[in-house]
Amino acid sequence: MIKKKNLMAGFFSVIMFILPFYAIVYPNYIYENFEDFNIEGNVANIYMTELTKEELACKYRDLDYMQKEDSEFHVGKQIISNSIFSRQDNSILLNLDLFEGELSENNQYSQESHYINSTKTEVSEVEIFLQNWTVCYGAYAEESVGSFNEYCHIPIVHDDQSPLILYNVWSEPSGKIAGFKIDHDYSGNNTLLNININGMDAGEEVKIYWSISNLVKSNSYEDLPAYLKKISQGDLPESVKEWLLPTDFIQSDHWRIRFITRLLQGFSDNVIKIAKRITFFTGKIIIYAGGFSQDALSTLRWHFAVCTGKANLAAALLRANGIPARVLMVYPTHYIIEYYASPYGWVRSESTIGIMPYPNQHYTVAFCAYPKDETESSVVHGQHPYAGVIAYWGTSNPNAKFIINYDRWEKAPDHSILSSEEKVDESITLAKEAWDYYSQYVGIDLSSSQKEFFLNALEYERTAISNFEESNIDGYIEYMHLAIDEYEEIDDNPPVLHLCTSQSIEQKSHRNSEFISR
Repeated sequence: MIKKKNLMAGFFSVIMFILPFYAIVYPNYIYENFEDFNIEGNVANIYMTELTKEELACKYRDLDYMQKEDSEFHVGKQIISNSIFSRQDNSILLNLDLFEGELSENNQYSQESHYINSTKTEVSEVEIFLQNWTVCYGAYAEESVGSFNEYCHIPIVHDDQSPLILYNVWSEPSGKIAGFKIDHDYSGNNTLLNININGMDAGEEVKIYWSISNLVKSNSYEDLPAYLKKISQGDLPESVKEWLLPTDFIQSDHWRIRFITRLLQGFSDNVIKIAKRITFFTGKIIIYAGGFSQDALSTLRWHFAVCTGKANLAAALLRANGIPARVLMVYPTHYIIEYYASPYGWVRSESTIGIMPYPNQHYTVAFCAYPKDETESSVVHGQHPYAGVIAYWGTSNPNAKFIINYDRWEKAPDHSILSSEEKVDESITLAKEAWDYYSQYVGIDLSSSQKEFFLNALEYERTAISNFEESNIDGYIEYMHLAIDEYEEIDDNPPVLHLCTSQSIEQKSHRNSEFISR
């Protein structure tokens, strides 16, 4: 009897060892017994912390080929309704609707109606916003330090957004800034403000301020279709495929993440619906709380995270679904995501509060993470203690502690203009072109002739911004063209990049809106 029990135990041990590989590695394995999916009524109860990997794998069943005998569910489509997610204790309850959509006369899933308006529709007028920020970073010297650099995030050129010019770079106490420039040695269009700070005494704190203008074309996604079919990875544009890769912080290839991904996807091949479920999951099911690592896997294991972990998890779940997704850092130090829906393009999603799509104009993008940024190496001198934080902020001296003074940040009311899409697009294009010149030349030594062209360009840009604030988009466009003409003259004799001197940096009060020319 004992030997028989041992044989049975050994048999079940072998089964428990093999099953996870069928369930996880071979997702098309067919199970005939519908109730084996552990469905009570129409609710699937998934215990995320108390189940072992083997137990979880035994509960996993691929749904793609399952069929109900009842003709009403002949197609075997099963999806998750995003309206009845709930979280109880250490488990997640998901309502599983057996079918959603329309049935044609032959009981086959009819997708034809969902393809209507599957591309962007023409819009006669769109809104463009001018955003003005006053930002405050800083440093605290734990011991006496000499001159060092502090790296801070500034708005970047990103899709329909472009920064314009910096205003009023200053410090408290005054005289602490030796110079600054804009660094371009980062992925994509990412740039950081590199500020050279004079030496500090032990226990001394310095606050660093600047103001910056940013232009963004509104997109509230009214033209986003309800259905966009998920395409194969091979058919995706080459420019977006890198955002499918698993990384140190976004572990989209981990079995736990792939399991939840499979569950959230259900039978849907609709990128929009899958993205909504994932956004709802991170926003409403994952609790907002900090204190631990913010990478995707840690967030899923602990069921809580701040905006950073929620964004990483949302990106991981999307990538595991074959949907390109990237993490954005927006002012003031908040993390959201974008996913790619072909042929529409990138769609923004607020993964912290669970809203998708989320209007572009509500945020100012300060960093767009590439896969190579999703590692510990992105943290300068380990300024942040938790894994999963995608940022390059910090200081060049570990004895000077990096500080973000959130209580000193200010955002002025946005100025907006409603105009033709042609003029709005031209306004954004001009801003990007001007910023490309400005960000290369600001804060560096120029010859006397180059400096004259640079100052002329700044004056034209300031006049363009004034025209925008007066709702005169034609005046803005006119003066931005003039600014670019002046910038182009500097290219005839490119300067050598290095930090500028401290002369005149803090000669003007930060209350004065006049630009501090370099």
